Amino acid sequence: MLNRQTWNNHNTFTGYSAGYLFEKFGATDNRNGVIYWSTSATANIPNEDMLNDWFELDLITERELNTTIATKVVEKDVFLSAYIEARKNRSAEQRREEMFEMRAAFGPGERVVDALTGEIFDL
Repeated sequence: MLNRQTWNNHNTFTGYSAGYLFEKFGATDNRNGVIYWSTSATANIPNEDMLNDWFELDLITERELNTTIATKVVEKDVFLSAYIEARKNRSAEQRREEMFEMRAAFGPGERVVDALTGEIFDL
């Protein structure tokens, strides 16, 4: 569980009102004890603060809360592993195109760091 932030108007983890939280909960699916956004084409899991608010409103159980958070961690790890592997396996042409795009976006002489892999690019 998160530590509650007391500076918001609704005394919730998200800062949203109970009514808004109930409304947003209506846009979820429970798939084998894991909560997903039903409106997401990629079946994303809601953020932990939203899940904690729903738990406190008795919309989800503690087991659903913990299972959903654990699933989100696993899904993120799987995504990052696939991303890192794809980055390692890109062709020379893909690397050149990537450098071209970064120079166009940031300008020559800049240093760019891939926040997910830590890879450093000196443009």
